[in-house]
Amino acid sequence: MQIESVTLKDRRFVASAGVHTAVVILETDGPTVCLQARAAADAPRVARGLAADALRQLKGMPEHRRQAHPLRLRPGSLRSMTQSA
Repeated sequence: MQIESVTLKDRRFVASAGVHTAVVILETDGPTVCLQARAAADAPRVARGLAADALRQLKGMPEHRRQAHPLRLRPGSLRSMTQSA
């Protein structure tokens, strides 16, 4: 599975938990994957932290953990990450 682009949607700061949350939308060469992600409030690059959490979750899914469908990032897909309301 190749990840073509990453979009953050509904990004919020949860003060009581000290974390940022967002829906991370991963456009792939197959199905689109949407995951709820979290990143620490003190993360130097919150957007990248949210994307990293989504990728961590995706890698934990059985089909990727067994390497049946290895994950690949299109070069520049994180650099060109977009955010929408």
